[in-house]
Amino acid sequence: MSPDTAWIELMALGGDVAHRDFIESFLIYWESLPGVRGASVFLVEGTEGAHYVRESGKIVRRTAKSPPDGAPGVQAFRLGSEGEIRGTVYLTRAVEEAPRDPAAWEGAGSIEGFRVALENRARFLTVQSEGRTDPLTGLANFRAAEETITREVARARRFDRTFSLLLIDLDQFKRINDLWGHLEGDRVLKKVAKLFDREVRSIDRAAKYGGDEFVLILPGTSRDGARVLGERLLKAIATHRLPDETTLTASIGIATFPGDGNDRESLFESADRALYRVKRQGGSAVAA
Repeated sequence: MSPDTAWIELMALGGDVAHRDFIESFLIYWESLPGVRGASVFLVEGTEGAHYVRESGKIVRRTAKSPPDGAPGVQAFRLGSEGEIRGTVYLTRAVEEAPRDPAAWEGAGSIEGFRVALENRARFLTVQSEGRTDPLTGLANFRAAEETITREVARARRFDRTFSLLLIDLDQFKRINDLWGHLEGDRVLKKVAKLFDREVRSIDRAAKYGGDEFVLILPGTSRDGARVLGERLLKAIATHRLPDETTLTASIGIATFPGDGNDRESLFESADRALYRVKRQGGSAVAA
């Protein structure tokens, strides 16, 4: 595995979570090799260096200098790109000294196996991300939303807490597509998705649930709290003007655990019934 290849594949994963996930896989792999007592990764991050190690099964990040090259029992593998050193992998042998020739180091023959494992891991993370994200809006998709709600139900049961769902449907969305085309429809969907970033808390989760439907998952939020947010969202959505200068509106249904349902399916059914009561009455309102 060349240093350039190692660095490019590391960076291709992107994001702090994927970054740490990669490093953990990296360290677990190397620590499983014969003759390895421990492993660590030193990366140049901006103007600083970060040293990643595993302690008690967790990845720990420290701002520190890398161990000196040639330290007893340590074999260093450089990570770089276009001739620039970006980091170093340190493998500590269970013997006093590491051979000067990396090819002679016990376990060096497993580098190709690691390269394959790394490529598979990168591919898995990419597919996993794509499979949980709506490509148009960048929000979580139907599958990810259902998984999140299932976890939230389990958490609420365990800690005797509440949470709420907001099911949001854009009014007369078919008219938008029919009059101005799907590009305008897509623009509206992306606008609404960005609106959620401004209006909801960092612990809330937004997902695109259907063609013009969204769901918000609100941990620790009561029915009254969900209604307040729903009313605020209606006002924010109404600031968007369509090409004929009419106002964009939406219908919102609320369901709250456990009063409106004690599992994912019953909560969705309750939110859906509330939503369609609003629809039958002309839309642009919130119901629970």
